[in-house]
Parts: sequence; C-alpha cells; structure tokens
Amino acid sequence: MEEFYCEILGYYVTDRPGNDDQEMIFLSRSLHEHHQIVLAPGRSKTAVSTINQIPFEIDSLNSLSDAYQGVTSEGLRGMKSMNHGGSWSLHLPDPKKYG
Repeated sequence: MEEFYCEILGYYVTDRPGNDDQEMIFLSRSLHEHHQIVLAPGRSKTAVSTINQIPFEIDSLNSLSDAYQGVTSEGLRGMKSMNHGGSWSLHLPDPKKYG
C-alpha cells in the first residue's frame, strides 16, 4: 500500500516510528501536515481495509482528466468517474487490486 500511495497518488513518507513488531507509516501530500494517512502494516492479507474514502481537491476538470490519464498509465483499472452535481470525482479501487 505504501508503494501505491507514494508512487501512484503522490504521497511521501513523513515518519516511520516503531520497530519490526509494530511499524507505522505516516504519509502526506502537504509540507504543512505531518500526516494525512497512517498505514499500520501487519494485518493479514485477507483483512478488509479500514480506509473508505480519501478526497483530493483538484483545480479543474482538465486536471482531473490528467490525473485519470496518469493513474491509467500506471496500470490501474476499474476506476469510476462521477458527476455529483456540484463536483466531479474519480473513484479508484482498493490498492490491493492494483497491479
């Protein structure tokens, strides 16, 4: 998941406290926020993710289209685009399905 969030969605690791038994990975896309997502490795591969939705604000429909093209070029499939009336969105599938 770290690779997905960093390489595909543009997050970077801000902190990695803990030890081999309980490492945590703090991720952010902002220089002003220590973390926006925390990954806690160690859960079994069959366990469900507890992250349900992570929103990103983007400045235009063209930028959203560019983001779609960028993610598609990385091999991610199964995205859904939606018009919510006051906003457009792009829903990406669970990173476990990536690749």
